[in-house]
Amino acid sequence: GNTAVGYGAARYIKGSYVALGLEALRGVADYSPASNNVALGYYAGRSVDSGSKNTMVGMYAGQLIGDGDENSFFGYLAGRYATGSNNVFIGDNAGYGASSAPYSSGDYNTGIGHRALYSFTTGYQNVMIGSFTGDAITTGYNNTALGYAALSAEDTGTRNVAIGNEALKVLNYDGAGYNVAVGHRAGYALTTGTVNTFIGAFAGGATDD
Repeated sequence: GNTAVGYGAARYIKGSYVALGLEALRGVADYSPASNNVALGYYAGRSVDSGSKNTMVGMYAGQLIGDGDENSFFGYLAGRYATGSNNVFIGDNAGYGASSAPYSSGDYNTGIGHRALYSFTTGYQNVMIGSFTGDAITTGYNNTALGYAALSAEDTGTRNVAIGNEALKVLNYDGAGYNVAVGHRAGYALTTGTVNTFIGAFAGGATDD
């Protein structure tokens, strides 16, 4: 059975669902084939169309999910403009995305923490864990960061690993960086350098390129 509670909840949905909240999982006016979705919160999953197997919990979570599949969004504004598939965003404003068309179609991203992966657009296969971690990434991909504000300036760069609070904090190299920084503020000053390895607290702290 299906469950819909709230004005306009699951209004145009033909598949199976659980929708709780004002216009949660509303769907589109020509009737959406979406199925196996759960949306809890004001406008959560509101614009779902064919997207299926999504879980969206929080006000505006997954609001523009459209045709995206197998996503998990938990938190206020989590994944609000995400339209891709296989993404996990947990935390308020995590995976928020681009607020204008074509929005954010990146797939296979994980953002956990306040504003983690906030600005992503087409970026894919990024793992960001921590508040403000990877919050500037737009089209960048294959990046991994763990720690408060780690890799927080990078936007289009790829293949960097930052582990530790503010590790690679100001790096913004628009290409394949292949940088590895492990430790509190490791590689903190690096801006455009490539193929660097920093291990230890403050390691390479003065290296900027």
